[in-house]
Amino acid sequence: MDVFVGNLAFNVTYTDLIGFFKGFSNKMKLRIVDKRQDDGSKNRYAIATFISDKLALKAIKKLNGKVLRGERLVLREYFNRYYANERRALNWRDKPWNGVERRLSERRKQTIRSQPMNTPSATKPKTAEVEAKTLSNSDYTQLARKG
Repeated sequence: MDVFVGNLAFNVTYTDLIGFFKGFSNKMKLRIVDKRQDDGSKNRYAIATFISDKLALKAIKKLNGKVLRGERLVLREYFNRYYANERRALNWRDKPWNGVERRLSERRKQTIRSQPMNTPSATKPKTAEVEAKTLSNSDYTQLARKG
């Protein structure tokens, strides 16, 4: 089982982490990961791979929240994330949406508020789909032409 060791200070070394995991260090492999985010900030964490799940759970229970070099460490099970691992249910596309419809402000859903060019006396606003069907070539005479 892999264990995520988060909130590492930037001056923590392998020796510090092996000392932190005393009693577990000969039953695990350890690697430190330094990542740079898009905004330029840096993240640092470690991944400890234990030989058994029982030992990993024991280490999490015993060491989670302990302080190392002035930082309180966070230990939890590590989940390798990649582009297809989205924390959603496998059948999320088949489930109906229960929330508020957020796409009401899209251009294709709005009604036309201005008067159509060819009928100045029209009072009823038309949807964009109906307006597109009623356009004729004379409606484009006001547009600038490339010359």
